[in-house]
Amino acid sequence: GRPSTARPDAPVLWLGSAIFDGGRHRTVWATVVLRETRKVLVAAEPIPARQPFAPGATRVEESAVFPYPPATELTPGDIAGRVLRRPVAAGRVITRDLLVDLPAIQRGEQASVTVRDGPIRIQLDAQADSSGARGDAIVLVNPASGKKFRGTIVERRQVLVQLSGRST
Repeated sequence: GRPSTARPDAPVLWLGSAIFDGGRHRTVWATVVLRETRKVLVAAEPIPARQPFAPGATRVEESAVFPYPPATELTPGDIAGRVLRRPVAAGRVITRDLLVDLPAIQRGEQASVTVRDGPIRIQLDAQADSSGARGDAIVLVNPASGKKFRGTIVERRQVLVQLSGRST
């Protein structure tokens, strides 16, 4: 077990077994509070969810944290191009599980679309009718006809529409 991110100071229940007398064992449990001093990334101010990090919104400080599983330390560079899944209060530790990539395309943004059918490629610009991250299927609107179509995000503001299963 490990404490929740909402209550990092909470004790956790550990289950195990004690081995004695030539291999006999007995199940045991313990409520433990474990701490290890590490450098952690902390919210310097309240940070909203799904918004780019403002300059100075985070700071690195040493803190006593739960040591398992061993975590890699986050640096301010690790949050570039990412946002929080949920809001974080000032003073809270920011962990990797709280971070998600910024959407590669936001609803209403222009996207460069490549339509591919075997060796044929057509380029056009379209407006995103939904948001998504790399690999997501989104809905786009052709500005010339107003018709909607689906494509897959391949990069920031770049979408691929594959018309047939073959590609070259």
